[in-house]
Parts: sequence; structure tokens; C-alpha cells
Amino acid sequence: MPALPIDTANQIVITASRAPQTEARTPASVSIIDDAEIEHLGPPLVAALIRLTPSVAVATSGPAGSFTEVRIRGAENNHTLLFIDGIRANDPASGDFSRFELLNADLASRIEVVRGPQSALWGSDAIGGVISVNGLDDTAGHSLAGEAGSFGFRRASASGSIASAKGSLSGALGWQRSTGIDSFGAPGGDRDGYRNLSGRLRGTLIATPGLRIGASAFALTGHSEFDGYDPFTFEHTDTLDNTRNRLAAGRAWAEFGGADSAWSGKVGALQFSALERWLLCRSGDGDGQLAATAGSGSGGTQRDVDGRAADADQAVEIRIRQANGLIVHRRHIVCETLASDAARGVKGYRCNGGSG
Repeated sequence: MPALPIDTANQIVITASRAPQTEARTPASVSIIDDAEIEHLGPPLVAALIRLTPSVAVATSGPAGSFTEVRIRGAENNHTLLFIDGIRANDPASGDFSRFELLNADLASRIEVVRGPQSALWGSDAIGGVISVNGLDDTAGHSLAGEAGSFGFRRASASGSIASAKGSLSGALGWQRSTGIDSFGAPGGDRDGYRNLSGRLRGTLIATPGLRIGASAFALTGHSEFDGYDPFTFEHTDTLDNTRNRLAAGRAWAEFGGADSAWSGKVGALQFSALERWLLCRSGDGDGQLAATAGSGSGGTQRDVDGRAADADQAVEIRIRQANGLIVHRRHIVCETLASDAARGVKGYRCNGGSG
């Protein structure tokens, strides 16, 4: 297999300093995975690409599609800040973790991995580092792809982009599934597979020479099956446990002014929602073997637990900048649900913000 050319010194990095810089000039430790490398390697999920970068540990709790943790330089998973097309994508419904198992590689054309503390730029979620996953570039074109393999693996994707002097519009849709394997190898055992359906959309419009309007959105859904534990012996056993997750977010913004303008600024609004639902099945006969159907047993024990957690965040940011670079007004307001699940319902919202 021919080696890919390595020429990253002139690549532009934004995540490391919140401003465009070449990789050679940025002081942070940065790894860039571009579109050519993603296509060359061809993994189904983004976590497999991130695993190749230095000082990053990726741990998956089961088969493909199971909960995946990414730790940068020994920090915890919730200390890694994830951006998808410029939108913060840490899941508030699961302890503010980054749900890398939902990231379909067919939606990514560029990945930036910034290692080391970035709290001064991005807040306390970036103690370990920042990972930015971006979609298609704003260049015209389209593509279709399909793949099939063993263990019931199927994969299909479609993407396209149009661009003109007045703006651009790009989008992508990716689907994949696998029936998986039975890790216990028992006759008639349960296979643990997964399904993933993801999409993204981004558009920009140059309304006037001094006004640029844009919007972006993504939706990630995943269904994963895994083996759990016996409720009495706590041994790892063949069960019908499964979990369903959904992340969706949208962002709209408007920029005015430019490099030669006396005043410039940006106004943006964000909506983020997350849903996690899990079904834990503990059904068996007297020998501890899994019953054929969840919720049924023969002379044994049964415990089916259905849980659900959901969260939603909204944010508004206003920035106004003078020509000399001084920020004369900046305000950031974030509202989040205090509690939201099937048993208690939404109790209320908490908002916080600051200005300067």
C-alpha cells in the first residue's frame, strides 16, 4: 500500500488558537487528519481515526457502536471538548461526555486534534484537549458510496455541495449497520450488532459585501446491542441489553463588517438536544441461559429496566469588535434543563451568562 505524503506544515489550524494559523506556527500540539487520509483509511467510525493520533487513548466498552471514551494525555473523557461543524457536541444527558461512538466517518472531511489544556480558550471542558470534526468543504461536487462485508456489515453514504459567489450549501448522509457476533459462542446465542444513521447540513449566504449569514446542523442516531451482567452473580453473561442514543444540534449566525471596517461583530444562536434510552434485560432459565425473547423466562429470574435521559441547551452569543481589535461588548448566555427524564419530567431551566 503506498504511503500518504506528509505535508502538514502549511495546513491551517483554527481550533488551537480560535484564529487561523498554519500548523507550523501554532504553539499547541496539533494533529490534522484530512480528507485524503480519511478516504485512504476508510474506517466506519471517527473513533478509529482518532486512535491513530499520538497521546490519545480510545476505549470502547463493547462491540462497535458501544460507548466509546477518548482520553487525551491521561485526562477523562468529559475533559475532551468535541466540536462538530463548529458546534459544541458534548452530551449533557450522559455526564457531558463526548459520544464518539455516534460519529459516522462518512460525515467528516477534516479532523483537528489539539492536545493539552485548552481551558483558557474553550473553558473547563477542554482540560485534556479539543477535537474538531468538520464536514465537507464549501466546494462544488457530490459523491455516493456503498460497502458490504462480513458479520452483516452494510454501509452507504451520500454527500454533495454547491457553491457560488453568493454562498454555498453542503450536506451529507451516512448509514451503517452490523449484526455483530456472539461473544460467548453458545448455540443460538445473541449477536450484538449496531445501527447508525447520521446527517449534517451547512449553508452560508453573502447578503451584502458587509453581511454574511450562515447556519449549520447535525443529527446523530445510534442503536447498540451489548452483553450485560447477571443481577445476582454479577458475572458477565449473554443478555439482550441495548441502548439508543440521539444527538441533534443547530446553529445560526450573522457576521457584519470586515478587515477594513471600523466595526465588526457576530451574533449567533445555538440549540442542542440529546436523548439516551437504554433497556437492560435480565431473563433466564434455571441454568442462567438467556431466554429466546427479552421479557420471557422459564423458572428463572427476570428484571427488565427501561430508562431514559434527555437534556437540551440553548445559547446566544453577541460579539462587537472595534477596528483596533478591542472587544467592546461580548455576551454569552447559556440555558440548560435542570432535570429531564421519563419519570420526573422537565423541572425548569437555568441560565447563566456574562458580558464584558
